[in-house]
Amino acid sequence: KPESRFPERSHLAMAGHLWEVVGGTDKGGILVRAGKDTTSPAEPDRLSTGALVRELELDGDRLRYLRLRGTGPQSGWVSTQLKDGRDLVVRSRQEPPGQLWEVVGGGDKGGILVREGQDLASSQLGSRLATGALVEEVALVGERLHFRRLTGRGPDAGWVSIKLKDKDLLLPKATSEADVSSADGSGDAAAAGGVEDLTAGAEAVRTLLAEGEPNRAEGRVLELLRSCSGSAGRQLRRLRLEAVLHPAFEAERSPAPAAKREPLSLAQAQVAEEPEAAEAQVLLGRAFCFVGRRQEADAAFKKAAERQGPEGEARRLLRSLVILEDEKARGNVAFKDGKWEAAQDAYSRALEADAHRLDRAMASAVLGNRSAARRKLGDPAAALQDAEESLRLTPTYYKAHFRKATALMELCRYAEALRELKAVAAQDPKMAGLDEWMWRASHWSSPDCADRKDKNLYSLLGAPMDATIDELKKAHKAASLKWHPDKHPPEEKEACEEMFKAVQEAWEFLQNEEERYKYDFGRKKPTPAELKPMPRALQEKGWTVRKGDGIDYCMCCGFRANNDKDKAIHLQVQGHPGFNIFFKTKGAN
Repeated sequence: KPESRFPERSHLAMAGHLWEVVGGTDKGGILVRAGKDTTSPAEPDRLSTGALVRELELDGDRLRYLRLRGTGPQSGWVSTQLKDGRDLVVRSRQEPPGQLWEVVGGGDKGGILVREGQDLASSQLGSRLATGALVEEVALVGERLHFRRLTGRGPDAGWVSIKLKDKDLLLPKATSEADVSSADGSGDAAAAGGVEDLTAGAEAVRTLLAEGEPNRAEGRVLELLRSCSGSAGRQLRRLRLEAVLHPAFEAERSPAPAAKREPLSLAQAQVAEEPEAAEAQVLLGRAFCFVGRRQEADAAFKKAAERQGPEGEARRLLRSLVILEDEKARGNVAFKDGKWEAAQDAYSRALEADAHRLDRAMASAVLGNRSAARRKLGDPAAALQDAEESLRLTPTYYKAHFRKATALMELCRYAEALRELKAVAAQDPKMAGLDEWMWRASHWSSPDCADRKDKNLYSLLGAPMDATIDELKKAHKAASLKWHPDKHPPEEKEACEEMFKAVQEAWEFLQNEEERYKYDFGRKKPTPAELKPMPRALQEKGWTVRKGDGIDYCMCCGFRANNDKDKAIHLQVQGHPGFNIFFKTKGAN
């Protein structure tokens, strides 16, 4: 690590630090050796995870300690990190903070320039570090300061120059005696208690994340961060980033301002704070995925994989993205061929591989497609669940709103479905299949269809509303076998005979194409003569397929209007001039 310009201050800050053991959870603790050399004899017992120790000597990544709490050897030598960068021990939050600096320059420019790296040629960050801001030193190399912001406006972390020619941009700020009181050993008991509270708090955050409660987890982290700094603060900031990247995280529920919860900014600050930590690089890769920057995400994952090895998390995430793409493609082929079960299975494998929902746009599309497959398989409840998860990931994905509406129709929630379809029409009026479902939802949510509140002919057969004749035939066969009276005990025979009869009647009715059309849309199926060519004026505006007769039904979308007032409202709201009254002056029809 770079040497400090203030060796006497650095020595004071380093002396007597308290450390907490965070590694070795799978082995009951970390390895302790009798001497500094890593080839010296190992102690028979391990230093337990969660133990609190006082630093006696620190040489590189080798720490000689005195145990204060926990189990294991009373003293010895341990490594602070593994070769892949994972921490074995971290400084406790009672340690004295690093040197504090105050920004005194840049008053005429709103602050001083911040760069990503130590090099003066590295990229500038998007905002300046405000004059008057207080920062904590992470490293000092010559006149370049790597900082973490404590107060004021500006980037959370980065590199700045402490001088510009002979003009000071930052000046060291003295810390209070209370900041370093733990260095003389007087605060051991309080330190131990504080570490225990912090450890319990971090564990509670991990539990909330595992239970799918990322917003509560973020709130708990923000509480803990108010009273800690140093290595413990870094760990908590990692946990907060995991919460923000969680697929169930709802940004609108976060107590933090939008600018303070943006995943990519948080991840970049984390990497600036701990540039050698593989875990920070993994989170950066996930944040790049979050915003759709896959090339940069892959680069971050590969960088982390170099430190973690072939079985590390970064390599697993890279593999999961490949599986996601491959299985999505397989699912799409099966879906196109009408092989709904094969499509559902492929989409499920894709989603299982990408449990973090790294690529949110792709995960949303896969969830939407699986929703459609599940509806076709007669499971509208699962279809609705998938559509809603798709919308949580990408609220502006209107195909998911469409999938949600079709699932709601199958669940006999017609009015809700119509609202969803209207929202889709407002954003993407030419979406494939939208007009047909709008007609259906408008008719089925009307008072004329009050008898379909709980069930309908399609639900009797267990078939989707847009089933082909072959799908209806298959559903009829399955329903007939299910309700055949001979396959049930005598006490159920009467009820089964009634259901069996209803299934046969539904099948007979839906086989008739004209009757089925009227049942679905509340009107007779238009004849080719009624559907004359689309007027040229409408063709020039992009409507090429005629959907209505222009008298009672809009030629653009098939909407039914009962009077001229409804037609005018439809024109105003949807922008569809699809009725003859709008063309009379031109004599067009």
